[in-house]
Amino acid sequence: MNTSSLAYHQGELRVARDRANPQRLVPEPGNAQSILDIGCGAGQTIVALGLSERATGLDVDLDALRFGARGAMGEPLKAAAGMGERLPFRDAAFDYVYSRVALPYMDIPAALARCTACCSPAGGSGSPCIRLRFPRSNSAAGT
Repeated sequence: MNTSSLAYHQGELRVARDRANPQRLVPEPGNAQSILDIGCGAGQTIVALGLSERATGLDVDLDALRFGARGAMGEPLKAAAGMGERLPFRDAAFDYVYSRVALPYMDIPAALARCTACCSPAGGSGSPCIRLRFPRSNSAAGT
């Protein structure tokens, strides 16, 4: 699978927009004003959720970032090239940090530590606003 092709990212955008698609896995950032998508690709999730004004994407795939910056997903993407383990953002820069699919490809403890540092405290509680969601798998039992 070529994840740097425009067709791949356009397909992902279709999935992210289709609420009935069982492969759809998108965050729910609510009223967060500053959002970071780690592993954003071309920004398909950001665009599908209408977050272009509030979100920044990060990815290691320069081709995907170029697609996003040119508006290939429908709106220009604000993004940076980089790795989750070394986020190029100041501490507490974001209200909401998410990674749809990229976390398993990272040094997870290092990435989570950096995500925590980049995320502002939630509602004054001091808890970082990091959301991890995993897709439901289809087990042999049919669930």
